[in-house]
Amino acid sequence: MADHGLMRSAGVPLPVCATCDLYEPDPIKLLITRVAAAIAAAERGESSLSPECLALRGMSSPKVRHLLSALRATHYIEVGAWAGSTLVSATHGQGNRATAIEDFSQFNDGAVPAELRRNIESLIGSERVKLVEQPILTAPSMLLPHAECDVCFYDGDHTLEGTRRAIERLVPCLAEHAVVLIDDTNMVGVADAAREGLRAAGVTIHRKSTFGDCRYLLARRPAFGWAAQPSRLP
Repeated sequence: MADHGLMRSAGVPLPVCATCDLYEPDPIKLLITRVAAAIAAAERGESSLSPECLALRGMSSPKVRHLLSALRATHYIEVGAWAGSTLVSATHGQGNRATAIEDFSQFNDGAVPAELRRNIESLIGSERVKLVEQPILTAPSMLLPHAECDVCFYDGDHTLEGTRRAIERLVPCLAEHAVVLIDDTNMVGVADAAREGLRAAGVTIHRKSTFGDCRYLLARRPAFGWAAQPSRLP
């Protein structure tokens, strides 16, 4: 049952059910509140991440790592895990689940696969992470979660066609309401390609903004969720 006291303390209006005297939460407003609070924490440099997690080798900024931690995903999915800095950020110390999709086709210096597995084992727990070592476009559906992931981070192929097709492929993995973050949207066309992929899959985008070189979109899939590039909510 929903914690209405918590929702009231977060300043979220509680619409009245037409057939009873109970309040039903608006999932989009709850999601907006959740994202706004996570962004504010990231801007302050606050999260539950340890110095060890923040020092991991990776291409994500401390602010993005704090944001992923503060979003507190229930089931996190990531394309482009590389050595695991963002994957660890979204899961360390939270007891949640994650799916990481990484085929090691980019920026692989030979040490990356072992480094990713070591970081999963030592900082998350291998029992909580499904590592799919295949490209997102060819990974069998049976290896991917279905309608579960409330936070998605995409840092894979950033060609326009690659981005569009990968995002469309990820939509069935999303929970009905989800936060989708697209990295490197400072590259020309990447943000538009991601939106095209979401819309082609029937996703409604409720809000979009940027955070650093990420874009986040709050979207709802057909009976699905949100997407995003890291920045402030408009």
